[in-house]
Amino acid sequence: MRIVAGKYRSRKLQVPKDQTIRPTSEKLRAAVFNILNNRVEWEGLKVLDMFCGTGAMGIEALSRGAEKVVFMDNSQESIALTKQNLAMLGEDCKVELRDSSNLPTANEQFDIIFVDPPYKTDLASKALVSLRAGGWISKDGIVVVETGRRVDVAVDGFEVIKEKIYGTAKLILLGF
Repeated sequence: MRIVAGKYRSRKLQVPKDQTIRPTSEKLRAAVFNILNNRVEWEGLKVLDMFCGTGAMGIEALSRGAEKVVFMDNSQESIALTKQNLAMLGEDCKVELRDSSNLPTANEQFDIIFVDPPYKTDLASKALVSLRAGGWISKDGIVVVETGRRVDVAVDGFEVIKEKIYGTAKLILLGF
């Protein structure tokens, strides 16, 4: 698995040896960032990568010029893998072991938030409620949700910017 574009373009990322973590495919990451590139300038943006897995989404944002990326997951394996990938690139970012469906009040707000929980769960809806209630999303922030194509996501309080199916994945861009 490689970084699609930016200063780390074509750099390989470590992936899990088994199926316990489902990294976002290069094809889907390219689609997400193509959509976002038409809406944002990456310089100066703060990004939160929830359910980070390998850290690929947040690292892709760093590669394209995001000012700051925070990574979050409730799996020790994911945290270790993300730290390993960041270290390979010489990046020093905050990587937190945290339950994304039960967040505390935010100390800072983020411009772009990636929400990519395990498919076939209701964790995306829970994370959206937690993000909104905790004040994690900046004014005019964008939340990118990746979930299984048949999973319903409650998006109360958000504006659906775009929704598209990519194979087994559903991508939802939400405005706040």
